[in-house]
Amino acid sequence: GGSWGVLDTTPASDADLWIAYALVEAGRLWSEPGYQALGRSVLANAAREEVVALPGLGRMLLPWPRSVAGGPLWRLNASYLPLQLLRRFQQEDAQGPWREIADNTVRMLEAVAPRGFAPDWCAWSEKEQAFVADPEKSTAGSYDAIRIYLWAGMLHAQDPARPRLLAALHGPRGVLAQNRPLAEYVDADTGAARGNAPVGFAGALLPYLKAQGLEGPLRTQIARIRERVESPAQPASVPLPYYERILLLFGQSWLDGRYAFGRDGGLQPNWRLLCPSTHLV
Repeated sequence: GGSWGVLDTTPASDADLWIAYALVEAGRLWSEPGYQALGRSVLANAAREEVVALPGLGRMLLPWPRSVAGGPLWRLNASYLPLQLLRRFQQEDAQGPWREIADNTVRMLEAVAPRGFAPDWCAWSEKEQAFVADPEKSTAGSYDAIRIYLWAGMLHAQDPARPRLLAALHGPRGVLAQNRPLAEYVDADTGAARGNAPVGFAGALLPYLKAQGLEGPLRTQIARIRERVESPAQPASVPLPYYERILLLFGQSWLDGRYAFGRDGGLQPNWRLLCPSTHLV
């Protein structure tokens, strides 16, 4: 309309969690108590406004404030819930809901991925006391779900939930181990696939493949990324879309050892590893 303004006043809870995490970790790593206090404030606000006790399940993070949500069907998004962040919040807010939310997140992913593929969205049904298909997005898995594999791959090797998560999310592993291309959209319920996954998806899968020792598929995805971003046929004036670049940044930087997440979810930056003059993304 030719004017500037807020398009949507409803916050996304995953953004709130990442803001809280960034501030808390900045305070810890840089010895800046002010940042840590701000992070705790954001975290407390998320716990107060975006966490609800779902009947038959327990406490869970909603994708938005509970003031705009309601049962008996509660919409949920597993990609909003990296276990690394929840582990860190357990340390920062021991009386908070984060351990319970982490346990329920694992339970959710085991329930909604019968063929090893996560859906973008799902829902908790009070009536059925079970996770069910999302009323709007159904069981499709694509641009949200790809982050679930990314978070699972970067989870610390000694995290007790890691084996369960990787076992539940076996779909991409099976596809790539057979040298088949990953699809852009996969039905989590039937396994039906369509479209070709963009190269950003390959970046998101790098930690997932590395964590499972799948060196062949890992090399294939790295080669695909290099072919796309370094090809002379791709002019510099036509960069990758923003979301794909961010997926590549998260996945490639982790694979390069530039950062990791500790067992307690804390950020472990590699201060000594310098960035090259040219970068894949």
